[in-house]
Amino acid sequence: MSASRRAAGMAALHAEWTKLRTTPGTFGLLLATVALTMAVDVTAVAGARCEAFGCAGDPAKTSLVGVTLGQAVIVVLAVFSVSGEYSTGMIRLSLAAMPRRGTVLAAKAVTVTAAALVAGTGAVLGSVLIGRLVLPGEGFTAGHGYPPLSLGDGPLTGALLLRRRDA
Repeated sequence: MSASRRAAGMAALHAEWTKLRTTPGTFGLLLATVALTMAVDVTAVAGARCEAFGCAGDPAKTSLVGVTLGQAVIVVLAVFSVSGEYSTGMIRLSLAAMPRRGTVLAAKAVTVTAAALVAGTGAVLGSVLIGRLVLPGEGFTAGHGYPPLSLGDGPLTGALLLRRRDA
C-alpha cells in the first residue's frame, strides 16, 4: 500500500469517526446496547431456577440471552451511520472529498465495528457478572454441578465465541 493511499485511508477513518461521534443518538444507541442486553439478562437470570431435583437450562446461555437484543441495537446504529448521509445528501460531499467509495465504506465499517466492539464487550462482561452473582442464589451452585461462571470456562467461552444455539 502506498503512503498516499494509507494517508487517505487514515483521513477517511478520522472523518468517519468524527461523523459517528457527532451524530445525535450514537452514544445513546451504544448505551442502549449495554443497558438492554444487561436488562434482558437480569430478567432471564432472575427467572432461572435450579431445584434440588434438577436444573433446567444452561447457565452460560441463560446469562447471555440478551446479546441478541444488543445486536439488534447495533444494527440500528450501523444503518443510521450509513443511511444518515444518504438521506441528507451529504454523501455527495463525502465522495467529493474522498472519491474512492470503497475507502469511505471501509472507514464507516471500521468505525461502527470499533464502537460496537467496545459496547458489546461491556455488555457481555456485565452479563457474565450478572450471571456469576445471581445464578448461585437461584440454585445454580457447584453442588448441583454448576460452577460459578467464569470467562475461562469452556462452555461460556464457547457460547461467547460460537453463539451456539441448542435445537
